[in-house]
Amino acid sequence: MAKRFFDLKIDVYVPGRWYLGEPTHRSGQEVDDIWEFIQGRPVEILERLRIPIFKPGKPLDIEFAGAGQTPILSARAAAVFRQMAPATFSSSQSRSRGSPTLITS
Repeated sequence: MAKRFFDLKIDVYVPGRWYLGEPTHRSGQEVDDIWEFIQGRPVEILERLRIPIFKPGKPLDIEFAGAGQTPILSARAAAVFRQMAPATFSSSQSRSRGSPTLITS
């Protein structure tokens, strides 16, 4: 079966949108390798991550957190990816203060 890739980009022109910071562990320590989430391989996450809000605003269904561009999806967007690519989509839940649970894909 051929591999399928989704090349999503950040849309900075959405008025009033939020911006997310670097993912952190529950202790507040940043993730060691911020680039591991965009390498196209499975990532082992041992605990729920927290995603700080860098600039408050309107949550988006698809967002990219911090300099490492960690993909962050709403539950609604994650459901679409699970349906489109169930064998290759992996996710874990994360929290952002003041917002619903986010899916780190």
